[in-house]
Amino acid sequence: MDIMNKVNELAQAVGDKANELVEYGKLNAQILSENNEIDAIKKQIGDACFGKYRAGDALDPELEDLCRKIERHKKSIAEKQRQLRQMKGDTDGAKQRQAENGFCPYCGGELVEDAAFCPRCGRKVFRDGE
Repeated sequence: MDIMNKVNELAQAVGDKANELVEYGKLNAQILSENNEIDAIKKQIGDACFGKYRAGDALDPELEDLCRKIERHKKSIAEKQRQLRQMKGDTDGAKQRQAENGFCPYCGGELVEDAAFCPRCGRKVFRDGE
C-alpha cells in the first residue's frame, strides 16, 4: 500500500506542476497581449502626432525632428520606387501607384488626400478609376 500512496503523491505533484505551467503560459500570453495593445496605442500616438505635423501644427522640437525623419524616409522610398519602375520600364501604371502612396509621381512631393493636382509641381496626379 505504501507504493500506491507514493504513486498517488507523485501523480498529484505532476498534476500540480502541469496546472502551474498552464497558468504560467496563460499569464505570459496575457502579458504579450497587453504589450501588443501598448504598441498599438503608441502607433496611434505616432500617427496622430505625424498628422498634426503634416497639418502644420506646432510640435515639440524633438517630435518635429522625428516627423522630418519620417518624411525623409518616405521621400527615399518614393525615389526607390521610381527607380524600380524605371528599371521595369513601367511608367503609366507606376504613376498611378505612386500617387496612391501619397507622393507625386513627377516631383516626389507629398500629396493632399484626394488631390487632383500636386501642390508642389502642379501636375495632374492619377488615382484609381482615372
